[in-house]
Amino acid sequence: MRATMVAAILVASCALLVACGTSNREKQHAKKPAQSVADAVAALQHDLSTRDYKHLCAQVFSSQARQQAGGAACPTILARESQGIRNPKIEITKIDVNEQGAVARVMTSAQGQARVPETIDLVRENGGYRVSSLAAGSS
Repeated sequence: MRATMVAAILVASCALLVACGTSNREKQHAKKPAQSVADAVAALQHDLSTRDYKHLCAQVFSSQARQQAGGAACPTILARESQGIRNPKIEITKIDVNEQGAVARVMTSAQGQARVPETIDLVRENGGYRVSSLAAGSS
């Protein structure tokens, strides 16, 4: 797992997105997947802030992301690569849900670092959304 991915993961607090101009039923239906994505990003934030890398690797990362982060060594590798990162923050600017999963466009930052646009890809796995990859990109 690249340090860029770890740094991008380390920034996580989110704002809820609200659908506009739709009926209450459509809003409820549309909000459920987006809320689930926001919840996954919030779990990412929590685990990174509390340095609970074991839970992060087992419950927040997809199986593919966990393998890319070292498989069974994922918690140890994340702990090592994230040393020195303080006060990580993530602001969700947009969530797109599709049949394959979801994409959260975010602005990330940490103490002493500028805000950076990133993209978090999520997949449906084990009944919820899991982080599958991160990439730098426009928000």
